[in-house]
Amino acid sequence: MSSEIGKHRIWKTALPYYAISLALGLTQAWANRFYMGNDGVSYLDMADAYLRGDLHAAINSSWNPLYAWLISLDFLILRPSPYWEYPAIQLLNFAIYGVTLASFEYFLRGWLTWKQGDEIAIRIVAYGLFIWTSLILIGVWTTNADMLVAACIYGTLGLLLRAQSMRAASIPTSICLGAVLAAGYCCKAVMFPLSLALLLVAWIILRWRRALTATFVFVLLSASLIVALSISSGHPTFGDTGRVNYAWYVNGVAFRWWQGGPDSAGQPLHPPRIALSSPRVYEFGGVFPQATYPIWYDFAYWYQGMHVRFNPQKEPGVIWFNLKWIIKLLGRDGGGFLLGCGTCLLLCKKRAQAFKDLISMWPVWAISVPAILLYCAVHIEARYIGAFAEVLLLAGYTAFNFSGKSWAAGIVAMSLLWAILFAPVPTDGARYLPSHSGSTNVSWYAATELQKLGLQTNDSVGSVCYSNRRNVLWARLARVHIVAETDWNVDFWQLSGADQNRVLNALARSGARMAISDEAPPNPALASGWRQAGNTNYYAYSLSTLSSLSQNNGSVAGVSLRRNIETAHSFIGTR
Repeated sequence: MSSEIGKHRIWKTALPYYAISLALGLTQAWANRFYMGNDGVSYLDMADAYLRGDLHAAINSSWNPLYAWLISLDFLILRPSPYWEYPAIQLLNFAIYGVTLASFEYFLRGWLTWKQGDEIAIRIVAYGLFIWTSLILIGVWTTNADMLVAACIYGTLGLLLRAQSMRAASIPTSICLGAVLAAGYCCKAVMFPLSLALLLVAWIILRWRRALTATFVFVLLSASLIVALSISSGHPTFGDTGRVNYAWYVNGVAFRWWQGGPDSAGQPLHPPRIALSSPRVYEFGGVFPQATYPIWYDFAYWYQGMHVRFNPQKEPGVIWFNLKWIIKLLGRDGGGFLLGCGTCLLLCKKRAQAFKDLISMWPVWAISVPAILLYCAVHIEARYIGAFAEVLLLAGYTAFNFSGKSWAAGIVAMSLLWAILFAPVPTDGARYLPSHSGSTNVSWYAATELQKLGLQTNDSVGSVCYSNRRNVLWARLARVHIVAETDWNVDFWQLSGADQNRVLNALARSGARMAISDEAPPNPALASGWRQAGNTNYYAYSLSTLSSLSQNNGSVAGVSLRRNIETAHSFIGTR
């Protein structure tokens, strides 16, 4: 009976914070209901591949599958039209946020049971931190798996807290621990090494049989994905995202359209084809024929053959650069929470004991430090560290004997106001709020207007600009495939007329039916053959007008076709 009363009291205490967090998450999802990111388009294409049973296309070593599986389920239930496709994803994102919130409450209850203190004050600060880290650092609206990762982190820590408080874990708890860690790995490849670190914590604080059970479940559930990714990529791997990012940000390998180099990096097995050397145009059709943007659908595929080596000369500079970025991020967005935590430290009368308490909490916060350092060694973004920042700051507030609900409410109010004021401010070019959200479905409108100009489903299109900026968003809704584009340092509208014609001819030879620009020409009246898509900034050029030229250059087109076929055969063989 007392247990039931205790649970009722906990729910009554938690309900207001839970309701406020849900309301804010729903507001953010609704405000950005037509938003889509370029990573999200790849997940949507993966979901389509799973739904049609095309496992060869669905499994790739760039994007782990759990988010795509949930999108597949979302599409099966809602069956959205192109207009409602992006809102359907935002609805899914809100549902994932709800799961993350429940996982966080599970973690927080374990925390409050494990570390005694002013429950109301700690809960107020904990939920304030959650709102900041989840809505601003991660974002409900972002179309990637980082919110799912946060849910798995909170769930894992909640299980470890309960296990340590009892000095033993039941078999169901051990099984759940391994399953949650495996789910985290299915979200993002970086969770594989982090899961091993969390299992190491489990081996330290649990009896060996229970730790072995958790490890066995994790290995069992993760093995099938590792095998599938290894077969798909042609080499043993738990995911190639980390190695490709290391090559980009540390080894100096080209971020896109890799043709080889630096010397130590080797040569690609199947690079994107150079359709025109100057101005540079690349073509990459024929490999992932159902993907909206093949060069980003499985970017690791285009880097097969690359050698990644640890670079001791550059690594310290990369780590220092990323650490400075984190300090700037936390100072600008989380300055209120840091100031509050520092004030609590100054007011703490037993600081030595407080630091001892903080050290005693190591099973919870210890994973946050190596996780952040792991990201710093390669590349870091705000959305990567949301859950880890939450845990570190919460440990600080708890250790410094934080108490007083009025004091807690004041800190949270000041900190969230601080975060809201600074959230839209770019930090080294990063933006934490979406840049093209609102009440208008811009991508759908652009897709329909381009269809009025003759674009049809499954058409191949070429881009005279960097496609991953905006073109990929409408292309997904129009169900077309971007198969060629200019290098991102090419400003098409500043080229001479002769060079513009050379670019258009190269796009035509790639098989593209239409060329698209996401920027208006400086003088539309002088842009012969280009037509504006409705009232948007998109302009289209029908490449069918160049068909006669393509026929006159039939030998060139034949070579391109043969190369497409050879690349497709190579792709089938390696996958």
